[in-house]
Amino acid sequence: MCVLLAIDPGSSASGWVVYNSSWGVVLSAGIDKNEVLLERLRSEQDADQLVVEMIASYGMPVGREVFETCVWIGRFKEAYDGPSEWVYRREVKLALCDSPRAKDANVRQALIDMFGPGKGAAIGTKKVPGPLYGFKADMWAALGVAVAWVQKGGFDGAEGESSKAAGNRHAGVVRPTKAAGLEGPPEHDAGSVGRKDGVGQGSRW
Repeated sequence: MCVLLAIDPGSSASGWVVYNSSWGVVLSAGIDKNEVLLERLRSEQDADQLVVEMIASYGMPVGREVFETCVWIGRFKEAYDGPSEWVYRREVKLALCDSPRAKDANVRQALIDMFGPGKGAAIGTKKVPGPLYGFKADMWAALGVAVAWVQKGGFDGAEGESSKAAGNRHAGVVRPTKAAGLEGPPEHDAGSVGRKDGVGQGSRW
């Protein structure tokens, strides 16, 4: 058991990442409308674990979108017929940046350093793509959720190896697929991760 599906939920669309914690690599990633993602959770349950970022209360007024996101978090968790957990944004910041005051840009940079180090190695170019080539917007947050969950002991901390070490050692072995503009191999030893037009192909996301 080593493959997890991490979701950064939104009120209408959500970012997601399928992450192999043993290898420290991203198998696939994308951003889908919530209705599409919900249906995929019901019909394609090849990941071993679902991890969803949960909204926390900080005593400040919130708008309708926050409540709608909370509803979707519950629907995602209910739709997934397997083990599932929540991870709070504060936990992601502490795991990746050692500070609850870290910003999204700090989390993104920490992930780039983990899978690089450096933007050139982690993201790369169209000609020479890195393991995170094509990552954008909510996909970064979803990857942060995956890595933070592993670092706090999920799957026994990737079987004793820190997620950061795994990322540095294996970065570049498997690249994200063509979901949401990502490019990479159509299949992998763990199962096909190819996608076409946002519809999952094969046994894995």
